[in-house]
Amino acid sequence: SLEFFALVLKRMLSNRALSALFGGALSHGDWQACNALLLAIDEAKKLAHRFSQAVASGQPRMFMSQLLAAVRRAKPGESRVLPLAISGLPVLCIVERARDGDGDSCRFVVVSTDPQLLQHHEPVARPPKLRYRTCLVLDAVPWKRVTDEAFWGLAWYCATTAPSANYNLSPARLLYEVLLAFLAGKPLADALAEQHAAAADAAA
Repeated sequence: SLEFFALVLKRMLSNRALSALFGGALSHGDWQACNALLLAIDEAKKLAHRFSQAVASGQPRMFMSQLLAAVRRAKPGESRVLPLAISGLPVLCIVERARDGDGDSCRFVVVSTDPQLLQHHEPVARPPKLRYRTCLVLDAVPWKRVTDEAFWGLAWYCATTAPSANYNLSPARLLYEVLLAFLAGKPLADALAEQHAAAADAAA
């Protein structure tokens, strides 16, 4: 949980013995990254609490304005950890704004450990021991799309709508097949294939 990770990081950063144990292999930049992560998780905890309140009250307007404000406050090089859900199943969205190009692009990551949702993620093994990546990563996403209010409005719908046979697209498919395709500017499968090809070219 977010509380667990926040507690572990706080203990590591504040306890001298733990700092000596884990910090010996960390550079100054690594320590800065740990502090930045702790701040991001603390903000995510607050958003998660507000998300629960919004779901319980059926009034998402305040939560949506706070979530959008948190995203839009991110400066180039900063990240945001955003609590969300798909049909009530918890997921995290991580937004990492690029340092270069005036921060006009970002990396968008969907994190899930739920078996139902992982079927939409990339496989990392083949049958019969099929496994999926817990993180689905989209690179070079235009910043203006991540800060689009309509995108997060549909994400809220995906978060709070139960799956039903009456829908042409389940909330999970709507998120993975429509919303992520909107961020990428193309079908998700095509975007992931292009990322893999670019990574392979860079490694060659």
